[in-house]
Parts: sequence; C-alpha cells; structure tokens
Amino acid sequence: MTDADRPADRPPTIPADGSGLLRLITDAVPALISYVGTDFRYRLANEAYRRWFGLAPGEVAGRHVRDVLGEAAWASVEPYMTRAAAGEVVTYERELTYRAGGSRVVRATYTPDRGPDGRVAGFVVLVYDLTDQRRAEAEVRRSEERYRAFVAHSTEGIWRFELDVPVPVGLPAGEQVAALYRHAHLAECNDAAARMYGYAAAGELVGARLADLLPPDDPRNAAYLEAFVRSGYRLAEAPSFERDRAGGPKVFRNSLAGEVEGGHLVRAWGTQRDVTDQWRADEALKAEARRKDEFLAVLAHELRNPLAPVRNAVHLLGLPDPDLGWVRAVLGRQVGQLTRLVDDLLDVSRISRGKVRLAAERVAVGDVLDRAVETSRPVVDAGGHRLTVRRPDRPAWVDADPTRLAQVLSNLLNNAAKYTPRGGAIELTASPAGDAVEFRVSDTGIGIPPEKLAEVFEPFAQVETALDRAQGGLGIGLTIVRRLVELHGGTVSAHSDGPGRGSTFTVRLPCSSESGVRNAESEDQSTGPGLHSAIRNPQSATRRRVLVVDDNADAADSLALLVQMMGHEVRTARDGPRALAAAAEFRPELVLLDVGMPGMSGHEVAARLRGMPEARAATIVAVTGWGQDEDRRRTREAGFDHHVVKPIEPDALQDLLAGLG
Repeated sequence: MTDADRPADRPPTIPADGSGLLRLITDAVPALISYVGTDFRYRLANEAYRRWFGLAPGEVAGRHVRDVLGEAAWASVEPYMTRAAAGEVVTYERELTYRAGGSRVVRATYTPDRGPDGRVAGFVVLVYDLTDQRRAEAEVRRSEERYRAFVAHSTEGIWRFELDVPVPVGLPAGEQVAALYRHAHLAECNDAAARMYGYAAAGELVGARLADLLPPDDPRNAAYLEAFVRSGYRLAEAPSFERDRAGGPKVFRNSLAGEVEGGHLVRAWGTQRDVTDQWRADEALKAEARRKDEFLAVLAHELRNPLAPVRNAVHLLGLPDPDLGWVRAVLGRQVGQLTRLVDDLLDVSRISRGKVRLAAERVAVGDVLDRAVETSRPVVDAGGHRLTVRRPDRPAWVDADPTRLAQVLSNLLNNAAKYTPRGGAIELTASPAGDAVEFRVSDTGIGIPPEKLAEVFEPFAQVETALDRAQGGLGIGLTIVRRLVELHGGTVSAHSDGPGRGSTFTVRLPCSSESGVRNAESEDQSTGPGLHSAIRNPQSATRRRVLVVDDNADAADSLALLVQMMGHEVRTARDGPRALAAAAEFRPELVLLDVGMPGMSGHEVAARLRGMPEARAATIVAVTGWGQDEDRRRTREAGFDHHVVKPIEPDALQDLLAGLG
C-alpha cells in the first residue's frame, strides 16, 4: 500500500516531515532509525541514519531504499523488507556492502506499522552498526586462540588456582597460607603441567587440591607460600617441593601472580618449570662438597695423629741417653701409619681413573680369608675384639686377584674393628650362594643410621655418629672396597638395624669357572715396573758409590745416612748443576735422584747424566712423591732405570744396592 492509495482523510501513522517531539527522540538515539513505506521508499530517517549514509535532511524522504543502500545491499535486504511489508517482524544480523561506507556488519529489526484497519502502511527500520564490535570480538577470539595455542604448546607448565572461599588480604601471612591450603584447587592447567606430575593430559589433573600437590608438612613449601603472600601476591622464580602422581619428589621453579577483588584473594595464575634433575645435581654437588670438607678435616686429624708421637720421639733423641728402642718403634709405627694413609689415597685415585687392572687367578676362598685375617689381626687385637671366622662347608673358589680380594676383606675387618666399642664381636663368614660366594663381615659396633646406608660407599662420606669414635683412617676404605669388588664383577652392600645395633657388609662374587685362570696385567707397583725382578740377587758386600740428589736437605741427608750405614760411600747434591759436577768427580754407580727440583728438574738431570762418560753406566733411580702412570712414563723416557715412590723402604734400598752389577 502506498501513500497514494491511503484515504485522504487518514494521515500516515508517523508524520511525514518527522517534526516535533518524535524527531527529537529519534535523533537522540544512537541507532540508525528510518521509516520505509511498503513501496520501499523512505518517509523519514533520523540524524544518525542520514550522517551514516552522508545524506542531507532533504535527501531522504521519497527516495527508494535501493538508491540509498546500493544494489549489493539492496539485493541482500529486499527479502527481509518484503516480509516486513507483509506484516512480519524481521530481525537479522549480517555483513552488507553499502554504496557509501563499504562493507559493514549490522543488526537490523523491521517492525510493521499497522493502521486501525490492520493494514500495513510501512515499517520502522532500526539498525545497529556492529562492525567495530564484531571486529573487536574477532580480535579477542583470535587473541584467545593464540593464547590457547601458546598454552597448549608451551613446554612450561601454566596453571590457574581458584579459591572456594576468597581469602581476606588483611589476615596474617600464616593464616593466609593455612587458608590457601584449605580452599585452593586447580581450575585450569595445560598438558605440559599435567605431564610434569605424571599425567597424560590436563583433564586428569584439574580439580586437584593445593595440598595434594604441595605437601603442607614440608617447611620449604610453607615458606614458599608465605613469600607469595608477603610479596603482595607477585613472586618470580620461586622453588616449590611437590609430589608427582606416583608420590615421587618434584622440584619446580614458579612465577605466579594473585588476583585481588574487594580486598580478597580470589585466584592465582602461574607458570612452572621442572628443575628436579638440576636440583638433584646441585644437591649432589653440595653433598660432595660437604663430604670433601669433612674428609679434609679427617685427613688433617689423621696426619696430626702420627706426627705428634714422631715429634715427641725426635725431641727425646735430643735428651741424654734416649731409649733408642722405644724411639725406633714409635717412628716405625707412625711412618707406617702415614704410608698407609698415602696408599689409601693413591688407591682411590688409581681405581677411580681405571688405572688398576686385576691379576686374577683361581683362588681358594679359605686362602683369601687367611690373608685378610693375617693383615687385620693387629687392628682387631688392639681393640680387644673377639673375631670368629666361619669357612665354607665345602671347598670353594673364585676368580680373583688374591691380593686385592684380601684387601677388600681386610678393609671391612678394619672398619668393623674401628667402629666397634672395645671388647666387641666381629664375624667373618664365607659361604656358597647359588652360583656365587658371599663374604660377610658383621660386628656389634655403633651401627649406621638408615638414611646413611646408601652413602657409606661414597668417596669422602662419613657417618656423623662415627666421627668421634674412629680409631684412624680417612673414611675412604669402603670406597676402595666397592670399586675393587665391582672390578671383580661382584657387588657389595651394607645393612644395619640402626645406631648402636651393629653392621653387616656383604660381598658377593661369582664362583670360579672350571677353566681356572683369567690373567690381567697389574699396573699398581709401588716401586716401578720391573724393579723387584731385577734386584732379587743376594746383597753384595761390595762397597758402592751412591749419589743422592734432593733439594730437600733433610730428605737428602737422611737418605745419605741410611746408605752410609749400609756400608757404602755417599755424596749429596742439592740441585741439578751440583749433581752434574759431583757425578763428573765421583763417578757414581747408583744415583738416587729427586724429580721435582727447582731450576733443573730431575728429568733433565737424568738425561744429562746419560750423556756423561762418568755416569753413563750408573743406575739412576727416580725417588719422588709422584707415583701415577704418567709420572712413571716420563721417568722412563728421561732415562731413569727405576721409579720409587717416597719414602723409600730400607729393604728396597738394600735390594737396589745388591742388584748393581
């Protein structure tokens, strides 16, 4: 129906000129408002509509909708307007391409205008421009998608905790921590966080309570949460000590922030990194450093123990009529103790670097027991202990280096003797166990705390309760035991029911094969390669010329005195040039030469001696504190005949002299 069809006595429902109060109202509305007749021509449009399409007030009335919107938009809205002209309320939202303004997203509602007779005279068009809003929403969606993609693919754990009951920020820190444990639950996390706890996906972890993940009985976690509260709910790179799905310990480094609404903490967001392996490595380094510190303290203590009686003996030698027998016994025992300390250190070094090879053979178990008991008997007897040895019911053999296996059992017996109160009981047992032989050393000593059982074989480890009861030693004997047993293809373990309840150490070695022997070269000779095989001739009564070269005056003079007391002629030199001069005049048959001298080293002196006619035939022996394989190689290359580690034993010195041609 058009205005031309309308009866002359009935004006349009809405005034055609849009004047008056209605005009004021429609212009004040931010939406686009127009009135369109059933002929699809405008009757009026508000200020927002005209401005949107760039029309002046007089350019709207009577114009066809197609002319204002453009062909593309008209094609889209014509079906809706046709329905509205037929009396239907129509609402739609879509993107339209207008002649003016380009592509826009609009939501439009067409409301029919019915006269008293029910006939539709036109319809009101209400349009909202949603373009900017929809673009913003699309950007938000894209941002959310990017965020969720980032969260989903992040290797860091990302999580959100919600509080069932918001926590007032004014409460004391301790009460807030308690409230967090009561009310916090995991509301959201990514898969990476779930995997850190041993779950396959986030859905398996969501819903967990804070106390399920962060053990409240660990004081480190209470400190972590208290630091979160005191920081104003902003914390970076803070460690937490948690539990995974299987109950295993996990260490995370967290950055987190809390949200406060109305004076209450309502939630917290955060990220976490799994640093468990790094933390374990750091703790192991700290523990090793502590053990080294303890080891150095024990080493100093053990070195002072023999040095004290040595100093006393030296002082007594300066008195009239000293008891030389007593002095000799004291010095012999204490020098022996110092030598054992050094040997233990060298053993640890050689074994840890893989420089010890076994000279294995088919060994009777009973023979090994006898050798170990013989070695340890003085230590056991000194403690007043009762030693019981239980042998196998039938003969048994193992493929082993007999010296090293006896050292293993001797170390265990010495350990038992040292840490058992006087008058205790020690038992050494050997028995077949399937295809193996088990050696057990048990004692009634001070025992081992359960938490220390796994550490007793570690280098530098000391059981604190034993530090004040040790009767000597560096605490590295068990390390040597474990390494030697492993070289034999066996295992060693420790057991104790706790402090004061004794200990049992069990060594398990494979039984000997029927073939009997598996030999390997041994590189652990304290007097150098080939020395003893070359000097086993009976001692000669021939007076020899011996040159002693050492920059340490006491070392040179004492060694020279020892050689002189054996009936030989001796010269000493304090450095390389003096040694060469003495050799040219003295024509030595044996040169005992220190290696580590300032200026001209012992290696250089040896090489120069080999070029002198007066010393070319002399036997040159390196007498040094350096005893590793590399040190021996260097002395051989420099022209030394033998390599002896200080202090040189008198018997070894006599053998050297007797072996001269």
